[in-house]
Amino acid sequence: MNPEIALYQFFLARLSPDELRRWLGALPNGRALLGELPGGNVGATQLHADAADLLNRHGLLRVAEFWDSLAALRPHYRAEVDALKAKFMPDAGPTKSVDTGATPASPSPPP
Repeated sequence: MNPEIALYQFFLARLSPDELRRWLGALPNGRALLGELPGGNVGATQLHADAADLLNRHGLLRVAEFWDSLAALRPHYRAEVDALKAKFMPDAGPTKSVDTGATPASPSPPP
């Protein structure tokens, strides 16, 4: 299956349109991402497909922190997120655990 279609299907099954928009808005450059999505009364199918395409075009699907954030948002589906991540980043390891928020925390400076 096409990786972008697999991501779209995950979004559609696991995130409501409102959840998807809130999560995208919390990502780095989230405001700009939201500005590129259709507004108004667009259906969930179109919104989720456009979001997957947008994330791919912006290169976020090849950034480990993106996947960590998605896994933090849906921790019960970490195995699905890791499988999706492997489609876009075959050499990357599993997602990291993120305790709070939808976006991963900045790394702490060394002691």
